[in-house]
Amino acid sequence: LGPGFQAKDAPLHCGRRVAHPVLLLERGDWWNPFHATEDFFNAFVVMHVHRIEPQDLQVILADRKRDGALFSVWQRAFSPRHPVTRLADWWISGSQSVCFDKLLFQ
Repeated sequence: LGPGFQAKDAPLHCGRRVAHPVLLLERGDWWNPFHATEDFFNAFVVMHVHRIEPQDLQVILADRKRDGALFSVWQRAFSPRHPVTRLADWWISGSQSVCFDKLLFQ
């Protein structure tokens, strides 16, 4: 999970807390519509199972793939009120630790 990961029984020192649900995912492909659709479907299932509305969710991409033609779907359909970011954006040198109240993995 990263060099700053702490075990559950360790005290948490959050420099920043994210209260809304966050979906952390690694896309299968950025160029193949079939694999992109699989990623969209999986995200929809995760939202449905956890009863999360798109306007509450933020998407963080854990891959280093290009945006691709279907990238805007992540913002419009799955994260309309929060920016779609990349995991690397959260690992800024010298930044404070971030605690997520509800972090979902795909």
